[in-house]
Amino acid sequence: MSDKAILASQKAQIRCCWVCYKSSADGFRISYCKNSRAASYCSTECQRGDWKNHKEMCRRSAEQLALSDMLGSAMNTDKFMEWYTAHRETMYWAIYHGLDIKTHPENISKQAVYFVLQERSPGPCAKADLPSAFFATSITIRERAWVQELCKVNNQPAEIFDSATACDVRAREGGDVGSALVVLELEHGLKFCPVRIAKGELELIPPKHERWREDVLNAFRSGSPIHLSFAGRNPKKSKRRERTKG
Repeated sequence: MSDKAILASQKAQIRCCWVCYKSSADGFRISYCKNSRAASYCSTECQRGDWKNHKEMCRRSAEQLALSDMLGSAMNTDKFMEWYTAHRETMYWAIYHGLDIKTHPENISKQAVYFVLQERSPGPCAKADLPSAFFATSITIRERAWVQELCKVNNQPAEIFDSATACDVRAREGGDVGSALVVLELEHGLKFCPVRIAKGELELIPPKHERWREDVLNAFRSGSPIHLSFAGRNPKKSKRRERTKG
């Protein structure tokens, strides 16, 4: 998958500057590091200021991406990225209820949502079929310490897990609930997806739904993503922007 295609698919996702915590959800333009495709910044100044911290992770991430591309991992295809983008809010639903963050927001820093995925049919598919191109065979809640050990067993660079932890620390320092960790397993490959949870979201999340896992599995199987208008956004900031525009 080309860098251009990956960066294009990331445009629809909520991004946060790793240095000053400005968010794309609040109207700021946030760009990814083209080399690692992970770190994101609002300006050249922030990117340069973080280089000392990001340099080693950038190198290792680039090496891992090159290896994945060479192996032809299904998670490095336009098909997978478009499926993930379509189900972004489905992932939020799993985070909200699986980690029970409305009642226990501290879980966001202690646990992770772990998906084992399977591709429905290898190869290209019609755009209308993308939301059902992959489905989950299991969804479990794991301690982050377990995920860290899994990285070691699978010879994943430590920096990949460390960067996800750093995202959570930065999010909390910036006033958000934190950055949840979603781990996707497909064809024995692992993909780590930090998902920012804004503080204002807690007010809108419904009480824990005991059948949340069934909801998510059905959304994947049917290709009908769960839609949440407030996912990844601080509703108070959004209302201020609307009043300003008006």
